[in-house]
Amino acid sequence: MCPDASLYKVVTSYICLMDELINEADDVKELCSEGILYNELGSDQQVADLFNQMPYQLTPYLRIYHHVKINMAKHYAKKRIRFLSSWTSIGVTAATLALILTLIQTFFLWISSIKSLAIGQISSICSLSKNK
Repeated sequence: MCPDASLYKVVTSYICLMDELINEADDVKELCSEGILYNELGSDQQVADLFNQMPYQLTPYLRIYHHVKINMAKHYAKKRIRFLSSWTSIGVTAATLALILTLIQTFFLWISSIKSLAIGQISSICSLSKNK
């Protein structure tokens, strides 16, 4: 085994990790704005093409950046849970509001039917008393 084998593993694994992160020019732009990547090559598209074509000949050492991938997966899982929970709370609020409005409408319908029954009974009593 050559003495630079461990360095080779680190470099090839880093390139493969960057290939997973970079799919298009916008990804390069984001990584550069965060200070993770420095683009001295030219356009962001050239960097994206470089990383997307290079790893086909490389074999990464899977354990080196495994913790980075796990942390990224946890981060994205938290984002999805928060996103779903905010939509869930909006849905529950809308359903509760619809239920309350339905109950109010039912109450007023019930009140109006009681009033019409009472008015009908009063008018029938009045007409009976006039007939006597």
